[in-house]
Order: sequence, then structure tokens, then C-alpha cells
Amino acid sequence: CFFFFQAEDGIRDAQESRGLGDVYKRQVYEELFQTRNFKNAFKWGIWAGLIHGKLISMIKGKEPWNLRNNVIDCSKTKPQNQFQKKEYPKHDGVLTFDLLDNLIKTGVYHDHDQPSHLKIKKGLENMPEISYKKFGAPEERFCPAKVYEYIVNDQGEPKLQINAQNCIHCKTCSIKTTSEFIDWNVPEGGGGPKY
Repeated sequence: CFFFFQAEDGIRDAQESRGLGDVYKRQVYEELFQTRNFKNAFKWGIWAGLIHGKLISMIKGKEPWNLRNNVIDCSKTKPQNQFQKKEYPKHDGVLTFDLLDNLIKTGVYHDHDQPSHLKIKKGLENMPEISYKKFGAPEERFCPAKVYEYIVNDQGEPKLQINAQNCIHCKTCSIKTTSEFIDWNVPEGGGGPKY
């Protein structure tokens, strides 16, 4: 996979500049190479994925093939009319908790006056409306920090509100939003979660 090896070269250069080149070559590269085909075999079903996973674990990644995923993740999102709406029970505070209650545990911190590091890409300004109407606003559900919230005005039109100060930097939004409409940038001042 061209992109994997291109990223690998960048990581290797960064590690070597810190004197960790040998560690990278021996451990990280070997583990990544051995498991490079694991997930993509599941596109043929659970049993094919499990059998293939067992095979590659036995031969330790020496298979002469590379399984590629040439489809971007956001294109796999299906329209909301193909599903029934799920109603989840209220959070009980014992086993289940509100997202914002759990957000405190990450130690996330962004200055409230800093520019947002999450922006809608130029030319895709209409995508939040399409996401809301066609796909049911999945960004409201997949974001673990409640960063994306649709506010419906008096005319019934949805407007996307981005609460960037809640962001825990998982970057799911830059991959999974409709047409990848979110432009994720590193926030200024090193803000973010304190894991």
C-alpha cells in the first residue's frame, strides 16, 4: 500500500531523528507488517475474516498478497430511511453516564478564546444540511465528546454548532462525516485531552 509505506517512511525518519530507529525497525514495523491484512479480510464476512486472520497469524505476515481498502469510510454511511430510530434509556449515573459527564475525566482543555481547530471545508458548506436530512446527523452520535450539535431554528432549519472546546482529538469527524466535510487542524497552544 503506497500510503502506508509513505507514512511509514515519515514515522521512521521521525523515530531515527530521536535515536529510536532500531526500535522502530525491529518492533513496530514487524508488528504492523504482520497484521497489515487482518481487518480488510472481514469485507468478505465474519468467517472469511476469522479464517484469514488465523492463517496470517500462523504464517506471521508472510503472505504474498496485500488486501486493500479503496473505499473511503464516509461513503459507507447509509441513508437514515434504511434504519429504525433507536431510543436509548436515560443515563442512570451508575453504569451509564452522560457524554459531558465523562468528558471531564479526559482532562480536556482548550482556551475558550482560541480559534476553532474544527472547520467546515471550503466548498462543502452545504454538507451539514445534507448530513442532517439524508443521514440523520451521524456526527451527533459518533462523536464521543458531543462536539457536533444541530440546533433547529424557528423555521425548522438545522444549523450545525461545533463545540470545539469539547474535542478529545479522536479525529473520527475528519474520516466519517458526510464527504469528509470537517477540516481537523491541530489546536493552538497544545490544547486538548490530558490522557
